[in-house]
Amino acid sequence: MADLVLTTELIKDFDRIRNKPIQKGGFVFSLIASITEVMMKAVVSIGGFFFNIKEWLFNIQTRKTYIDTETGEEKSKFSLGWVEGEGNVWKFLWFCVKTSLYLVIFALGGFWFTLLGIVYVYSKLVGKFSEMQGNNSKLN
Repeated sequence: MADLVLTTELIKDFDRIRNKPIQKGGFVFSLIASITEVMMKAVVSIGGFFFNIKEWLFNIQTRKTYIDTETGEEKSKFSLGWVEGEGNVWKFLWFCVKTSLYLVIFALGGFWFTLLGIVYVYSKLVGKFSEMQGNNSKLN
């Protein structure tokens, strides 16, 4: 008798699970619209961030003002230079150009340049040691 009750309960549970409605689609289309809105907010906030730090990134001082010692007038001349803490993108690009030049040089003749550099460093080191040894003999 207990087996019959258990079996009927299992059948009822199975029917309940099987007859549950299954959702198909529908939610994806509203998700696309909300993703677009989130992406636009991200683009606007990132763009605002870069707009707020534009002087720190791109500013270059092209005119330098100075006071003429003879006349006492304030004059300006063209000078390409960076204000400390500003124009960091241009500093980074200049660093990239120099680094790429060094990389090309060492890629084309890397072994010989490295060997030449090691010989140069050790010759300087020997020179410093002989200079230190000469100073020690004078002190004694």
